[in-house]
Amino acid sequence: MDWAAKLNKEIASHYFNNTIGTLRQVIETGIKAYKGNGGSALENPAAELKRVRVKQKELKLPEPVHFKVLVKNLRLRSGGWALASVI
Repeated sequence: MDWAAKLNKEIASHYFNNTIGTLRQVIETGIKAYKGNGGSALENPAAELKRVRVKQKELKLPEPVHFKVLVKNLRLRSGGWALASVI
């Protein structure tokens, strides 16, 4: 499905997987309701969509000196974003 490939390029992989999962459930609910009202058996077209691998982001931690400034600011109840001198 071309739209799925396009969507996969436009949004983060975990959002894509959530979208595919939700789409499958919505269509499956419709199919069950259709069958419950006497309709014939249908296949879920979203079943053929494949989940994608979630790419891990690179973890970026603050340098020790910046971390100390952050802690100092938090202790001052600044919310951590106010300017403070480096310890």
